[in-house]
Parts: sequence; structure tokens; C-alpha cells
Amino acid sequence: MLKIKHYLFLAFTLLFLNCASSTWSKIDLTIREGDTPTAIQMVETYLQTHPQDARALFTLGELYASIGEWKLMREAFLRCQQVDIRYQQDVERAMESYWRRNLQTGIQQMEQHKYTEASNYFTNAIFIYPDRALSHRLKGEAAWAMKDTTNSIEEFQQVLNINAQDTISMRYLMRIYFLRGQYEETVGMATKLLSLVPEDIEALRSLAYSYDRSDQLDFALQAYQRLLTHSREEQDVLALAALLYRKGDYQQAIEFIQRAMRMGADSLSSLRALAQCQLMMEDYQQLKQTANEILKLDSQAIYALQLLQIAYAATGDKKQVNKIAQQIRDIQMEMKN
Repeated sequence: MLKIKHYLFLAFTLLFLNCASSTWSKIDLTIREGDTPTAIQMVETYLQTHPQDARALFTLGELYASIGEWKLMREAFLRCQQVDIRYQQDVERAMESYWRRNLQTGIQQMEQHKYTEASNYFTNAIFIYPDRALSHRLKGEAAWAMKDTTNSIEEFQQVLNINAQDTISMRYLMRIYFLRGQYEETVGMATKLLSLVPEDIEALRSLAYSYDRSDQLDFALQAYQRLLTHSREEQDVLALAALLYRKGDYQQAIEFIQRAMRMGADSLSSLRALAQCQLMMEDYQQLKQTANEILKLDSQAIYALQLLQIAYAATGDKKQVNKIAQQIRDIQMEMKN
């Protein structure tokens, strides 16, 4: 009786294997014929009765990869290695290959300025390995190139969730926040970046300008002073001068304007700023000199002539006031003609 049961078991096993073999022959034929959707359906049906078949799961993953269904590919591959750890290396090699292929194609699209296509490939890479920072960062850069600041912020923030010390993403976020006028967020990101790169010029500048534009003048002053220990840009010196003017410290503002001029700042705009400080200080003698310097650069600068009028009026020289008034009228008539 035991022998009969044993033979029945063997017969059943052989019949089962023959059925499975027949099914796989049909699946292989369908794959060779290029009918991928049908092959996927056949493998899915097979897995309903053979859920622990690692080979079937791996094949399913490859089939999904062939039609770009990356999320479903990932799910099949992960199930495969859970069922049979011996497939782990095969799964890792396959996923790594597909991830790199999508990433490299996306980079090529970026180089050709095809940002929408590039973003799609980076999205594919994210489907394959959601926790790889590089895929998110590149997708953020593609969104930034398309002026899509909302999605770029989302991707760069995701990078920092994965790698809190990614300075490239910090820099992008800092720039985007500043351009959007989100100065509090700019300050936060600049501060994080400076904690990792203490002398970063762009971060120091973003910090100073953000405090300035959000009217936190005392913080801005400290930030400008820190910036100017590293920056050699006249625009930064002039920005500090403008801040000092707003704070009513006209003499210091003048000193920084003159410093910027020595560094090569635009003479005309610098002289105009200088004149404004002198006017606020009621330093009419210096104001006359500065207005005349402007007129040497632009003989029809009505603004400079008006400054001269104010200076001469303040010192009681009515003759000069009237003379300049006539000059202004002549220029205005000439401009009309």
C-alpha cells in the first residue's frame, strides 16, 4: 500500500512538472514572438498558482522593464529575491543596470536641453531606486531648467531628506527661495550651507541680501560685514552703502561708496548715490563738487543740475540758481525737439 502511494506521488509530481514545463514553453514562445503584454499576463496567471517561483518573478520583472513599467519591475524583482535569496545578485545587477541606463539617458537629454524628456528618465530612475539622492537632484535640476520652482524645491528637499549634507541641493534651494522672495527660507538654507562651508561667498551674499530685503537691518549689517571679509565685488560694497543710507549713517555710506568706486564701480551711479548722501547730510559744498563730477560725465544730467540748484539755494546764491534753472529749461526744450 505504501508503494502505491509513493508511485502516485511521483506520478503527480511528474504531471505537475510537465504542466509547468508546458506553460513555460508557451511563455517563452510568446516572449520570442515579441508579444510582451500577453507574456506578462501568462506569467501573472502562472504566479497565482506558483507564487513562490523565483524564476517566474524574475522573468516578470524583466518583462515589465522591457515596456518601461519600472515600479512594477521593482515590485517583481523585490518579491523574487524575497522568495529566493539566490536571485539577489541577479536582481541587484538588473536594477543597477536599468537605473544607470535611465540616468545616463536623462543626462544626455539635459545636455541637449530636452528638459521634459530628461525629467521623465530621472523619474524612471527614482521608480527603480527611490532612495538614491542623485536621481532626485537631477530631476530637480531639470525642473529648475524649466523654471518649475515648485517641483524643483520638492526634489531638492527630497535629496536633503536622504542626504542632509548635500551642498549642491542646498545651493539650488537657497537660490530658488531668494528668487521667489522667500527670504526666511533663504536665510535658513544659507545658514545650513555655511555650517558646512563657512566661507561660501554665495551663501554669505544670500544671507546679507535676504536680511536686507526683509528689513532686518541689524542682522543685515552683520551679514554684510562678514560678507565683505571675503567678497571683492563692488556690488556688495554698494549694497552695504545702501543699507547704511537706510539706517541714516550717511558718512559711513559715503565711505563705502568711495571704496566701491576705487574697486571699479560704475562712476555715474556711484556719484548719484554719493550726492544723495551729501544732500541728506546738508553738506552743500561737497554736493556741488559731486554734481559737477556728474555733469562732466553727462552734461545734460538734469538730476545733477537740480542738485546744484539746491546747493546754491541753500548757500543763498540766487544768481547761480537762476542760471541753472535756465540751463534746465534749455535741455528740456532740446529734448522735446
